[in-house]
Amino acid sequence: MKLSYVGDGPRDEAMLPPLVRNVVGDQEPRFEAWHDIRLNRGRGYARKLAYAAARARDVGDDGVVAVLDTDGDPSRAATLADERERQRRTDALPIAVGAAHPHGEAWLVDDLEPLRQILDLPATAPAPRGLHPKDELNALIDASPLERMEAIAQLAGAVSVERCRRARDTGLAAFLTAVRVEFGR
Repeated sequence: MKLSYVGDGPRDEAMLPPLVRNVVGDQEPRFEAWHDIRLNRGRGYARKLAYAAARARDVGDDGVVAVLDTDGDPSRAATLADERERQRRTDALPIAVGAAHPHGEAWLVDDLEPLRQILDLPATAPAPRGLHPKDELNALIDASPLERMEAIAQLAGAVSVERCRRARDTGLAAFLTAVRVEFGR
C-alpha cells in the first residue's frame, strides 16, 4: 500500500507510518509537512488537504493520512474532517484524518509499556503525566541511548491503543478508528 502522509514535521514523519502500520500492515510512505505545502491561492488546512489528496491521486498513492496537533484549539480538527467529507463527495480516495490533543507526542507517552521497554526505563519509573508531552518525551528519550527520531519511530510502532490510559482524550483512538474505516482493516 502506498500512502501519502501530511503532518507537522519530522516527528510526525517518524511517528505516523509505524502507528498506521499497526493497522494496515506494510506500506510505502511518502511524507509532506503542512508548512511545505505552498498554495498560490487560498490557505489553511482544508485547502492543503485538498491539494495533498489531488497530489496523491496524481502519483498513484492508495490514500492519504493527515494529522495535525490541536495545540489547544479543537476547531483545527473539524477543518480536516470537513474537507475529508467534501472530498468524499467527488472522489473515493481514502483519507484518514486525525487530531492529536495537544500534540502527537501525547500518543506516545500514553502507553507505558513501550516507554519502559524501548527506552530501557525501570519498571518503577513514574508514568508521564501528559501535561507537556513534547517535553516529557524529550526528557525520556534524552535519558536513553537511542537517537530521537529512531526512538519516536520505535515507540510509535509499539503503541497499543488498548494499553493507553487516555486514548480518547488525546485523539489517538479516533485517529486509529479513522484509519481502520478508511483503509478497511
